[in-house]
Amino acid sequence: MPFSLLQAGLFGTPAVLVGARQEGREVPRNVIEVPADVRSIREAVESQLVVGRYKPDYTYGFGDGADKIASIIKEWLDAK
Repeated sequence: MPFSLLQAGLFGTPAVLVGARQEGREVPRNVIEVPADVRSIREAVESQLVVGRYKPDYTYGFGDGADKIASIIKEWLDAK
């Protein structure tokens, strides 16, 4: 399973997002967005290596969404 930017934020993993495909979308604070050129990528990776781990970013939740959804569905089914 690939590691997504959302998961990287939850764990504080430094990440570099290359290219404009995701432009305008919200990203966790651990992500540096750069154009798809060698110099920008190199600088961003070097910067992230210096920074190291970030504090966890819970912008998109706490990683327990599946459990919450399952619980709500179970309650709904039990009520029928």
